[in-house]
Amino acid sequence: MRSIRAWVVVALLGAAGSAGCTCNDQESLGGISMASVGPIVWSACPVVTGGEGQGAACAEITLPVDWRAASGATITFFVKRLAGTAATRRQLWLLAGGPGNAGATFEGLAQRLSSHDPTLDVYLPDHRGTGRSSQLLCPGEPEKSPKSIAEWQACAAALQERWGPQLGAFDITNAARDVGAVIARVREAGQEVHVFGESYGSLWAQRYLQLFPAQATSVTLDSLCQTSLCSHVTRDARNDRVGREVLALCAADPFCAGKLGPDPAARLTELLVELEADACPALVDLGLDRRGLRSRFADFLESFTLRPLIPALVYRGLRCAPGDVAAFESLVAHLDGPQEGAPSAQARRLRSRALGMNILLSEMVQRELPSEAELEAEQAGALFSFDIGPYYRALYEVWPRYPRDEYAEQYPSTRIPMLLLNGTLDPIASIDIAQEVASHYRKPHQTFVPIERAVHGTLVGSPTTAPPHTPCGLTLFRSFLSEVKTPVDTSCVAEVQPLDFRGTPELALKVLGVPDLWEDDGASQGGSSGSPQ
Repeated sequence: MRSIRAWVVVALLGAAGSAGCTCNDQESLGGISMASVGPIVWSACPVVTGGEGQGAACAEITLPVDWRAASGATITFFVKRLAGTAATRRQLWLLAGGPGNAGATFEGLAQRLSSHDPTLDVYLPDHRGTGRSSQLLCPGEPEKSPKSIAEWQACAAALQERWGPQLGAFDITNAARDVGAVIARVREAGQEVHVFGESYGSLWAQRYLQLFPAQATSVTLDSLCQTSLCSHVTRDARNDRVGREVLALCAADPFCAGKLGPDPAARLTELLVELEADACPALVDLGLDRRGLRSRFADFLESFTLRPLIPALVYRGLRCAPGDVAAFESLVAHLDGPQEGAPSAQARRLRSRALGMNILLSEMVQRELPSEAELEAEQAGALFSFDIGPYYRALYEVWPRYPRDEYAEQYPSTRIPMLLLNGTLDPIASIDIAQEVASHYRKPHQTFVPIERAVHGTLVGSPTTAPPHTPCGLTLFRSFLSEVKTPVDTSCVAEVQPLDFRGTPELALKVLGVPDLWEDDGASQGGSSGSPQ
């Protein structure tokens, strides 16, 4: 006669055995009680969080707080499903990044993918601790988020009072077990299951593969991360390195170099020095002092559209004429207003910064941290920086970190087909990180594609030159999903748009309020230095 534990494992795995379930899968689901398992009930819900209509199905699933301990304590695990319309369908799970973002950040992508391929049932899980999956919130959130070290200490104390030692169960390994367990329960016999993870989601997907190396049909990783390689303590250095590469492309561009000279980095350095000396007080009044401008420019590096504006803004900042100040005023108003494609207010409220801190400071950080003096010295010479290194280092000392388990900083051994995508100008998951991660996935049908000039999140951040400018990353992903064992056609990589430092009148009017990025009289619009955005 089977034990109760054995029956629970069988119930959780469902039809996964026919899809290649391994002993490792079963071990990862052990140690839970029958009370931890309830039926999955799907209810109609809006496709877009906070929207109208009932075009999707949502479920709140009861799962163990800690898969490693049979304590009986549970959490809620929320999943939204956009059902396909074809007779035979496949599952696609989209794992969001952050860490701390809920599945709602992928609602637009889910609609785009499902409308393109009716065979896909797209699943949007809320990572445990985010959104509707037992969201971790600091006191006063979501209206007021903590900023100072003292406020974060108060947040940690409140979370510990609520969860006690179980706060450490809001980790990557338990989050990966959530996904594998629910896939096993909703999967039909023989049904394909594809998993996609972006940024932190790529780390979440790799941890899933460590626990379930043969469950999925395929896994796609976009903007690759792996534990301490993506540490926020050293993120400023990655931003600065990519920003300098953008300026080097300006130096190699005849038009851009004609405006800023052969060393655009030296011109930006000159501008930052002048801002420190209050040589252009109107910019300082806009919050664009040395620290503010470096932070704005670091933010631009994550946008394919805004990134080429940096040289023109350096040019205008050095000149600091009334027309240039007006252009900066328009820029700040544009940046502080609603942004096209940004997550909705409802989706932002589902984010958990506390969950992000819990994971960032426990696992996604170096075992030996640089000193505060080293970080400050690094920032002193940076041209692009959020200046967050010392901040996260200080938080590391006060946050109640959970211990790393045996899966941290390790890679799965799996033979399932994989597609790995990364932009060569990604300031967050930089290309050197991606190359290191990709070196661990070299089995048949596992393909790494570096996408030239692409930014973070290649399914959006790699637009191509020919209309309708479909991002190369999206083209590669769709092609891979159609047949995961067919060699990937990478021809779109050569079609990714170059950086257009001259810019279009439409972009200039939208962002700066004038028809020229560089000159108020439109003198630089007599041609183009690259393909239009």
